[in-house]
Amino acid sequence: MKQFGYCSINNGLNNLNELTNITRSGTFTVAGTTSSGATNVTVNTSNTVLYADHSFASTNQTLTNGITTFTAIAKDFLGNLATNAVVANLPQTNILAYDLNGNLRTNGTEVLIYNDENELVTNFVLASWQSVFVYDGMMRRRIERDYRWDAGTSGWVQTNETRYIYDGNVVIQERDSNNVPTLTLTRGLDLSGSLQGAGGIGGLLAMTESSGANSYFHSDGNGNVTMLLDANQAVVASAGYEPFGNFLVLKGPKAHVNHYWFSSKPIHWQSGKYEFLYRWYVPDLGRWLNRDPIQEAGGLNLYDYVGNDPINYIDPTGRAPQLTSVTYNPSTGQSSAGYTPYHFGQGYGIPNNPGDPFAALDRQWNNLFDAITPPINPNTDPYAYAASQTAREMALAGIEGAVAGRIVKCPTMSKADRLNKVFNQVTAAPNATTAQEAMQQMHTTLDAVEDAYSGVPKNPNPGLTPDGRMYPAQPDNIVTIS
Repeated sequence: MKQFGYCSINNGLNNLNELTNITRSGTFTVAGTTSSGATNVTVNTSNTVLYADHSFASTNQTLTNGITTFTAIAKDFLGNLATNAVVANLPQTNILAYDLNGNLRTNGTEVLIYNDENELVTNFVLASWQSVFVYDGMMRRRIERDYRWDAGTSGWVQTNETRYIYDGNVVIQERDSNNVPTLTLTRGLDLSGSLQGAGGIGGLLAMTESSGANSYFHSDGNGNVTMLLDANQAVVASAGYEPFGNFLVLKGPKAHVNHYWFSSKPIHWQSGKYEFLYRWYVPDLGRWLNRDPIQEAGGLNLYDYVGNDPINYIDPTGRAPQLTSVTYNPSTGQSSAGYTPYHFGQGYGIPNNPGDPFAALDRQWNNLFDAITPPINPNTDPYAYAASQTAREMALAGIEGAVAGRIVKCPTMSKADRLNKVFNQVTAAPNATTAQEAMQQMHTTLDAVEDAYSGVPKNPNPGLTPDGRMYPAQPDNIVTIS
């Protein structure tokens, strides 16, 4: 049997949006699963509610301030008993502490240590467990070493070493300390429609164990793994989640063989955290361990997970500007993500940011570019795709530069009406066959509209001095976002 627990909590924050304390209140709900049909389950002698999928829940469990033991006893129709006991340290108040770089150093139970790159390198609970992580220069976790506390020697004893093999930024194989493969992952297209555009979320297809046994992944619309089937299509593991990734149900003989669950990311079983490449995510807190690597460019709150909206967004790698909307089509059973690179004026990746004056123009411009430019697959033609994205950014920067700085007045037609004419004329033109042709088409149309309606002759070297006319992108006003 497996057990999970839930209760009401209140969080305290400082002016840096760092959690300072967590206080729980009320009673506790213990939930879990049994491996086979049980006719009765009790938790600490209290009866539970049984469900058809062999899960159970017991509400109104009382807690002590500190260590609480929950003992679940299941009985089948033959009178056979199975017992499982879980010991939990649940103090009424946890005090959290951060270092000067904004990294969480303790949650009141665990101790966390970081390197100069703000990467988590050691995580332990005194006299219980310890994990040590080794990273490469691309911030990828390459080795995990696990230890248990030996009371007899008063020291740590290594129990496991896992080495991670990557394709780009996603794990494709796990190996032991002798470099012998223990788990191999087969991946396909993720929610972005490419191999790694969404950080591999939703792209897991199968896992192969060292024994040769294969299991096959099934995920929900947000790329959370919900089920594994074996070669005979029997369910060997399944999971259910609350919105921020805490397990509601986790069961099956392969439940802990597989390490990739919420957002298709690897879980650290001892602590329950998930590794997202650039940061670790803590479902219990619904927050990241440390600050956003790109700081306020991803939003004022450097710790919140996907803007506190995990139903509608995912985060491919732990960097806020890559928030991705996910849609699910119930008629086809397929999900898709609106994953796009960051575009200037997009509000740092936060959709419909009311504080960004160019957000609407940016969306219109990108929609226009999509409409007149043939689709380019970044996997099959990466150079053409890169050229297309560059052309898009240059054109948008030129338009925004014109709107922001060059337009002082318009003698014959308003700026909005002229932009509308450009939009209509380019939309009505024949489809371009290349990104360069599309960009030239935009520039030619813009020049023609400005010649006819701006009342300002074209300056061959416009520079940055406003003259009342909109110009195509110029080298002196290209905006580069890094």
